Amino acid sequence: MKSDYNKKNINTILMVLIILLAAIMVVMVIFLVSAIKENNRETTSVTATTLETTSSVVPSSQIQDNEVSSDNNSNTNGSGNPSDKNGAATTTSLSGGNKSSDPSSWSGEQILAYAQQAVNKTKAYTGKVTVNHTETISMNLTSISGGSTIRSVAQKIIDGFTKPTNETLNYSGGYATDSDGNKIPLLLPKRGNFTMPYSGVASATASKSGNDIKITIQVVPETADMNSVPTYNSQIMGYLDFSALNISVLTIKSANVTYKGTTVNYLINSEGYVKEADYSMPMTGEGTGQGMGITGTATIEGTDSETWKINW
Repeated sequence: MKSDYNKKNINTILMVLIILLAAIMVVMVIFLVSAIKENNRETTSVTATTLETTSSVVPSSQIQDNEVSSDNNSNTNGSGNPSDKNGAATTTSLSGGNKSSDPSSWSGEQILAYAQQAVNKTKAYTGKVTVNHTETISMNLTSISGGSTIRSVAQKIIDGFTKPTNETLNYSGGYATDSDGNKIPLLLPKRGNFTMPYSGVASATASKSGNDIKITIQVVPETADMNSVPTYNSQIMGYLDFSALNISVLTIKSANVTYKGTTVNYLINSEGYVKEADYSMPMTGEGTGQGMGITGTATIEGTDSETWKINW
């Protein structure tokens, strides 16, 4: 009888430990997902600028504010419509080199320059405009401490936490407030202008789409830890900002994220403003968390996908 009692106690203790370990792993992954969601929110603690560097990451303390170029600033004629001071529609010009009207003949540098002008011009717009914004975060546990049972339970909780969002944002003065009360700047990256250097471009294409120009840019892969900022992703879309989060019940001992090749599609109208932007950031990550005297590790893979449709 005593043996059965001890066995029962041991099983109970093991079950409690499994539950605690699962809780730690779930909190750690939710921490990661929350960091992804921070990508859209306004912050003054970390801001982006152009950083010409051979390193794939830079310390967050080295990132500084970047002002909008005067060439990309827009004015309004009082009605909220993008225009110059005389009410005429403004246009974005192609920087440098061949100014062919056929975007399919542009060089990669020209494609990047045109996209940056359009994004930064749009971000500088201060009139009233509505934006249909959707975001989907898919996150799968590829490994986790504790085995398949914990992995299954944790994955179900994570799936429930990563529900897609779909909302209409009303902008005025360059900002909107989302359903959670967060201040959202117009387009990404949130911390400043689109300033990524050409060294961050893996591929770039441009083509005509009716009166619009469609541009696709893929970013080179890069890896950052919890104390670093990915050089290129931070200057075109964003990154997982661990510094903005605080979870008292869990200590993140280590975390590394590999950005596997972010892809952004822009649709730019004839006035040089972005009318649609589609972002896709595939990533893998690994981390170790500690809480309640238990240490657990997990690896994940997933994608943060966003669409911004601006109703000019």
